[in-house]
Amino acid sequence: MILTLLCSPAYQSESTKFFPRDDTKFPFPPPPAPLVRPIPLDKRPPRAICRPCRSQAPSSDRSGPVLERRSVEQVARGGGRAGGRGSRMYARRASQLLKELDACEPGQLVVFNSDVFDQVIRECGEHNAQFQALIRKMVEQNLDIETTRNEDHYGAAIHHLSLLRNKRCLMAYMYNRAETIRSFRWKIGPVLPHEIQEKLNFSEKEYFRSHSTAIKSYISEMDIDLTVDMVPPKDPYIQVRVLEDIGEVSLGDHSVSLTKNSLHFLRRTDAEQFISQGLMEEFLE
Repeated sequence: MILTLLCSPAYQSESTKFFPRDDTKFPFPPPPAPLVRPIPLDKRPPRAICRPCRSQAPSSDRSGPVLERRSVEQVARGGGRAGGRGSRMYARRASQLLKELDACEPGQLVVFNSDVFDQVIRECGEHNAQFQALIRKMVEQNLDIETTRNEDHYGAAIHHLSLLRNKRCLMAYMYNRAETIRSFRWKIGPVLPHEIQEKLNFSEKEYFRSHSTAIKSYISEMDIDLTVDMVPPKDPYIQVRVLEDIGEVSLGDHSVSLTKNSLHFLRRTDAEQFISQGLMEEFLE
């Protein structure tokens, strides 16, 4: 639902009033120079003062100035300073999905990570709510949204860009999995093995069935089987070995008993469907 919202013309038109679509042309001034510059070792006093009106830095166990850190949430809300190392980074969960794709072998799938996927969707909802709240706040204060550059503007910008980042990661995750699922129809056939079906969620199973139905309808209409002879054969007949007991099968004008480990000389078009399902293999002497 969040993906539908992000892709809707209403959200696109509203958000682009204030922020352009191209991240590289974001109309923000360059970040200011850091207020604190590291002091060279040869010129550093015994106890360096990091910032005016701040307490002195710890003496012996630190080798440089102590810098305060600001969490992303506080920047987004326009909040104050806060230390600590538990700062949350937006879109980190979404990047985990892409790391899973990168770690997977080409042409293979891992189990659909519904937990992380749902977490990213919820994060998108939070970003959208914060973005809308900050924009409403600026409107209520009678500020010119297109020219004002205050903390609310930059906070809304962070939420807006985080939404776009999550959107790209989610769509890349779904697109790459859909590409692999489509390839299964050509490599395996209209029926997927159980171990592959376990890795798909409900929507992906429906997508595979719809894709198979479309291919079957086209094959029937054009009266040509596109699933056989993906590579032009040198011989219309091949020798195959049966890997599993298939039983009595009618092939053209005759029937054949396909028992395990038996060898047969069949037409390539007849054997192709069993080879794609892993029930037999081409026997090369």
